Amino acid sequence: MQNTMGHWVPDLTGRDCDGVRDTQPLEQKKQNLSDHALSLVDGDRQADYGDPVENMRRIGECWRAAFGWDASPRHVALAMIFVKAVREANKPKQDNRVDLHGYTDVLDRCVEAENG
Repeated sequence: MQNTMGHWVPDLTGRDCDGVRDTQPLEQKKQNLSDHALSLVDGDRQADYGDPVENMRRIGECWRAAFGWDASPRHVALAMIFVKAVREANKPKQDNRVDLHGYTDVLDRCVEAENG
């Protein structure tokens, strides 16, 4: 749904963006997205890229080398959340929302690692 300026805004009528009423309860839908995201973070993605906090650390080191930025794993996870949020605002897709759940979990893990 777009506002008069052409920007995407959520449809608060309980319908998906295509105008069809969603029959799945919101809490169940959130749980399914979250469960799917966690299965990726702890499954396929971890198998491909290793521990998520360590992966965020390596990305931060690359940013430091390339751009001179000091980016902690927490900062990298936040940046990835921003990327997915901007993509979702531009074109809503379930993949973006799954990844937002996943990166939020990774952010939590980064904060826990920082705090010992």
